[in-house]
Amino acid sequence: MRVSRVAVLALAFLGCAISADADDFNRDVRNAPAAQAPHRRPHPGRDAASTTDEVRTPRYMVEQISFYADDESGDTDWGSDEIISNVFTANYMLASHEFGDVDTHETRTFPAYERCIYPAYDPDGDRNGHWACHPEGAAGPINFTIGLRESDVEIFPSGTCLYSGTDMLGDRCDLHLSSSNDLGVYVVHMSEAQLLAAMPHEGDTFERRLSIGDGCARSEDNAIICQRGDTDDASYVITVRFTRVADDVQRVPRAVTTR
Repeated sequence: MRVSRVAVLALAFLGCAISADADDFNRDVRNAPAAQAPHRRPHPGRDAASTTDEVRTPRYMVEQISFYADDESGDTDWGSDEIISNVFTANYMLASHEFGDVDTHETRTFPAYERCIYPAYDPDGDRNGHWACHPEGAAGPINFTIGLRESDVEIFPSGTCLYSGTDMLGDRCDLHLSSSNDLGVYVVHMSEAQLLAAMPHEGDTFERRLSIGDGCARSEDNAIICQRGDTDDASYVITVRFTRVADDVQRVPRAVTTR
């Protein structure tokens, strides 16, 4: 079959055009911007170098709210009691003012400046019967001892004692223990697990009514243990309030892991 020169030239021209188009296409692919290439998305478990985790630490405060005289001290109800609250922690001691003329079936409320049990501090640094709780609270566990004493006669303790200059009392002789009778104490141990079970959310509170003296309960929930005082002829109930304040929130780098 005869092929005209014109047809041959046309086929050659078409082949060159196709080859040029293929070269241009391959070149465009090779020179495509890198941004068009797919990116590997970070894996939350393997690519954590640039991320952080939120760590929340629950924080609490404890206050003494009031006490109730179920039965004042003494064989009869003649006269009245003079009641002082004492608090003991690992770092400080506290003593309330003397509540005078307390009779059976009376309730007395602690003033705001004497309520804090934990974590207490002295805002003014003076010994004037005014202290407060750190507003940010403190982390658990919580351990303290609280008790009531009854005083009729002011008899200062003998011996040498360097009295504290602030309301964070430094020595037991600061409490004038020899001038009063011990009505009983409660030893409180609250683990972090017990605190969270009682107060699972920020802002939660719960109160415990602690029977002191004749109403002493030996133990309760393995966390609050009653100890009798010098006499069994008095019975008091002191109300203690626990509060979960705002959690402490920190952002910490997530641990870097490799594949």
